[in-house]
Amino acid sequence: MGTFTFADSYIDDWANAARGFPVTSTATTYGRFQVFFAHRGRAIRVRVEQGSSETFSSNGPALPQTSHQVSTFDEVAGTETDIGIRIHA
Repeated sequence: MGTFTFADSYIDDWANAARGFPVTSTATTYGRFQVFFAHRGRAIRVRVEQGSSETFSSNGPALPQTSHQVSTFDEVAGTETDIGIRIHA
C-alpha cells in the first residue's frame, strides 16, 4: 500500500482556444494504491483510489471542480475498471 500527492498549475490551452482568453488551472491530486499478488509473488491486480480538487480561473471568476474515482487494473486479463465521479463542478 502506498500514497501519493502532487500539485500542478498550468494555462489550459484547450480552454484558451475555445474562449479566446487565458484560463489557469490549479489542481491538487491525492490518493493511495495497493498491489495484490498471487501466491508466487506475481502482481495480479492494482487498485488506485484517487481524488482531486481543481480550480479554473480567468479575469477574476473561479470555477471549482472535484473528482473521485477508483481504478482497478487486472494484470492477468489486461483490463481496467473505473468507478466514481470523474468530474463534479
